[in-house]
Amino acid sequence: DRHMEKETDSPIKVKILKYVDRNKVFFYMLEVSTEKQNWEVEKRYSDFDVLIKALRNKFAPSQLPKLPKKSLFKVSKPENLEKRRVLLEEAMNKLLSQTDVIYSDELRKFLEIDIRDPEFCVNL
Repeated sequence: DRHMEKETDSPIKVKILKYVDRNKVFFYMLEVSTEKQNWEVEKRYSDFDVLIKALRNKFAPSQLPKLPKKSLFKVSKPENLEKRRVLLEEAMNKLLSQTDVIYSDELRKFLEIDIRDPEFCVNL
């Protein structure tokens, strides 16, 4: 069953629904779901970059995804933005497949988990 393959047993799910162009600054719209809550968070590519760099201080390189290459030129063609959206979503799924990464302060802050679902970490 192909559908089952994509599902992870992660207590957090993230989908990157789309990107939004605000005066040539591109934001990615993340839909975050826990067992009890659903919300959306907007992030720029640079936010993902900062997250991965922060996680590097705590986790082995093998645990962290590689982000799509940073471009010298602004990524503004729809097909490139779409490609980047897919790669960023894959990167998030790799992070969310690892329990210790999920509960890291950095990832919880990035996804606004403590604000949106304060009970999420109570059982740690």
